[in-house]
Amino acid sequence: MKMVAWVLRVVGCLVLAAGTVLAVGDVARSLASDRVRLMTIGEAVRVAGFGAASAEDGRIDPARAGVFATDGRGADPMAVLAIQPASVVLGAAGIALLFIGRSGRRSTDRERLRGGPH
Repeated sequence: MKMVAWVLRVVGCLVLAAGTVLAVGDVARSLASDRVRLMTIGEAVRVAGFGAASAEDGRIDPARAGVFATDGRGADPMAVLAIQPASVVLGAAGIALLFIGRSGRRSTDRERLRGGPH
């Protein structure tokens, strides 16, 4: 069980670090353009080389990404995920993984805090 918690904490640290790097890039891009500019998950995947080959292939149709998509079938989950800000999503996922992987307090910790037997 300790190994699973350790792996979750390591993965959480790496995901949080990636979110921090993307947040710094977002701040720099926003300062350069004089407006708030957040990189979406779809853009981050394309920049990493895992997405579509060209920018035209990877564009998200706004009609498919809304909650009530105009084609009548509802929103495409991948289209909705692709338009979310990458730094915010990775930061939240990293913090959640760190929280899940944290170790609980042991009884010796509680005794030490209360001033119990040494």
